[in-house]
Amino acid sequence: MFHRRLIAKRILIGFLAVLLVATGSAFAYVKYIEGKMQPKGQLAGAVAAVLSEPAPKEPVNFLIMGSDYTEEDDGRSDTIMLLRVDLNKNKGVLISIPRDFRVEIPGQGMDKINHSFNYGGPALTIKTVEKLTGLSINHYAVVDYNGFIGMVDAVGGVEIDVDQRMVDDELGDPIEEGRQRMDGLTALHYVRWRNDPRGDFARIEHQQKFARALIDQSGQILNAFKIPQLVNIVSSSVQTDMSMADMLSYSGHVKSVNQNNLTTITLPGAAGEVDGISYVMPDWEKVELIMDLVRNDKPLDEALAMEIQSYDISAKVLNGSPTEGVAGEISDFLSNKGYQVVSVGNADKNDYTKSVLFYQKANYAKALNIKAALKELLPDIELKESDTLDSQSDVLLIVGSDYKK
Repeated sequence: MFHRRLIAKRILIGFLAVLLVATGSAFAYVKYIEGKMQPKGQLAGAVAAVLSEPAPKEPVNFLIMGSDYTEEDDGRSDTIMLLRVDLNKNKGVLISIPRDFRVEIPGQGMDKINHSFNYGGPALTIKTVEKLTGLSINHYAVVDYNGFIGMVDAVGGVEIDVDQRMVDDELGDPIEEGRQRMDGLTALHYVRWRNDPRGDFARIEHQQKFARALIDQSGQILNAFKIPQLVNIVSSSVQTDMSMADMLSYSGHVKSVNQNNLTTITLPGAAGEVDGISYVMPDWEKVELIMDLVRNDKPLDEALAMEIQSYDISAKVLNGSPTEGVAGEISDFLSNKGYQVVSVGNADKNDYTKSVLFYQKANYAKALNIKAALKELLPDIELKESDTLDSQSDVLLIVGSDYKK
């Protein structure tokens, strides 16, 4: 039997995507679904009081929460994700908020953000996230993960490229490295895997990857035979303010958001303690940078670059200037910063007047990261995308004459 509070619950956006697509194809279930899923009584009034109407032609903000609610207690939101969708451009940003983020909860003071759900249900979590991010929440969904395995099975599984062999005796059989179609039980093991030194941030990465795959595949995996089963599972596992009209309106846009136009990011922080209690302490400077970019609908390249650790970036360094030894000096500098320098040598010519950093499209954020690290030594370094780089390194740096010892 799975321990409820250990189950990783951050694949919520996948639930939302499948929910919207499924309901968009199953109009016959309109009133049945609305009756089961929408809040009632005082809860309905509480969430209505804090939600905002979407502004015309502006992105729509969905707050998605995973609750470990039981009849014995009010539960906590073990997962909090904010999805911002630009309906005009069919692109989105998915922001993960660590469950132990130490933030101000209105009326409660500083505490872990997931405790807001316990103190005041989804309405207080909405208010807390609005205060943290500076964004108005337009819609919300709370997911109970009792239906997670059934939902994944109902859509025929989800295809994931697993980046390493995942072993956890408590979870059962290992998950092997490589691309595979996961059934519900395997998917549950994947998103709750804990044997990574980065802890919750590593789990968030896996869950975001799963969410992106589920969104990307949601339009293809649904068919008329799966929809009734899926609707029953999802409608029993989700609480939301959205009407069927809302879902029908948003479903086409969500189907158009895929891995190429969905940016995922996690609000940054580090482990810490206050009065003997463990938290994730927000890096407020970086949090504000991220949220300023999101609020103004700017690219998140700079923020994504900060998320990457230097030891996760490999570089090849070549001397493109007539001065001997400069590639070695830059290599030593990068190595001392923790970057993996895989080789050092001379470029095909030595008349580069300006240093150039070549990268493949998928490694743009890594290139920005190294550029920031070199800003004092190579302030005018030029970034160039290339599809001809070999697989030995993430980036290729050619040091030009603009480097002065």
